Amino acid sequence: MLAAVVAAFDVAVAIAAPLKPHTHLGWMPTGIGSTVGAAAAAARMLGLDAAGVRSAMGLAAMGASIGRQAVMDKASGKNVLAGQAAGRALDCALLTADGIEGAPSFWGGPCGVNALLAGGKGDIEAELANLERRFAIAETSVKPYPCCRLTHAAIDLALDLAAEEPGLGEKIERIEVASTPAVEQMVGGPFAPGDNPRVAAWKRPSTASSAAVWRRSRRSCARPARAAELPHDHSRPAITAEASAGA
Repeated sequence: MLAAVVAAFDVAVAIAAPLKPHTHLGWMPTGIGSTVGAAAAAARMLGLDAAGVRSAMGLAAMGASIGRQAVMDKASGKNVLAGQAAGRALDCALLTADGIEGAPSFWGGPCGVNALLAGGKGDIEAELANLERRFAIAETSVKPYPCCRLTHAAIDLALDLAAEEPGLGEKIERIEVASTPAVEQMVGGPFAPGDNPRVAAWKRPSTASSAAVWRRSRRSCARPARAAELPHDHSRPAITAEASAGA
């Protein structure tokens, strides 16, 4: 099992890293490299040989894609996308075990992931050269907060300020966070729990507010009830996220 997990990380990075610089921002890396890597791990755990593992990866690659529209629409479906990728990976390994063959040229073929997602510009050779020399799992960290990484800088800053001055959250009238347009699309926008506070809970307005008010964000930013407790008046921080011009 340990070997399968290590291989999953290496495969995921080897696939996703060369694609990411050339892939439309609308595609989530989770749905591409991670799906293929998880398929490789599942196939390994099922006891498939090298050809079987490659076949499972080929099946996964041909269906590996997750769009960010759920993030743009602030829909709760975003929360299950990684699970869907994992489920797809397992299905591909099981199909391979039942004799279904995946595309062996899933990377470099004319309709492979490199052609479809990166216009053929991805260079996987550098990643392949690092296999068995550098292990991706050793370079992977666990998120310190249960929300998007794009919110963590604001959370860290709010926590640092709150630690220096107790009660800071009650004194703040407004916080402005500058970001790139892409970051603004994914985790910005005004704080509005509405009928679905779970979605607002992992956005930057809620995460930064909870850090400043409660001096913690490890759990509160993922709890809908806590997100709904942050009103829009100035008794608590009003977070305004602005995209930096030209960024």
